[in-house]
Amino acid sequence: MKAGLFGGTFNPVHSGHVLIMSDIIDAYSLDSVIIVPAAVPPHKPADYMADINLRLEMTRLAFAGLPRCRVSDIEAKRGGRSYTIDTVHYFLKNLSSEPELFFIVGLDAFLELDTWKDYMALLKTIPFIVINRPLTDGAGQQALASFLTSKISPGYVFSPQRDVFVDDRFMPVFFHKTPAIDISSTQIRERLKTGRPVQDMLPDDVEQFIKERGIYQ
Repeated sequence: MKAGLFGGTFNPVHSGHVLIMSDIIDAYSLDSVIIVPAAVPPHKPADYMADINLRLEMTRLAFAGLPRCRVSDIEAKRGGRSYTIDTVHYFLKNLSSEPELFFIVGLDAFLELDTWKDYMALLKTIPFIVINRPLTDGAGQQALASFLTSKISPGYVFSPQRDVFVDDRFMPVFFHKTPAIDISSTQIRERLKTGRPVQDMLPDDVEQFIKERGIYQ
């Protein structure tokens, strides 16, 4: 069994998240993806973050149409700051079928990996699937290569046949070239705050939920 963990703030979750997960499931033949909204992300200011229970519900609505995806509230239940290494160890211990597990993350977040708790141990524990920025051509791959060799290990080399960086001492880091989806949660929050339309940027159920609850307004 192959499974993915997809972490993030999902503030809010948007159509790009759903389309990318569908693409990754097919590309890596994943049997399941566990979506893990962060309760208290260490690197994000709390003043603009919607309540974790609202973000959990939006995320459940967004991924309801993808049967291989399920949303976990583990970070909300744990309380305190949400550290990826704690979440990874939890699922490695508690998933019943001992799956081959991947951590899925956007490129911008991965390029801050050296600020994460126990990041070297994390890279020795689980392989990553890093989602390229939309519309950046080769720049994303170059940024990832530079980060890995300068911040993690000069031994990382790129295998173009598999789109993966490998190093004998660390887990593989796959580079996933996304469909051209240029949507960001920041852009959506700004549009909602100023009353501009967000159609085609959010799943319909999520847009309705946000408007009914007055989130980001």
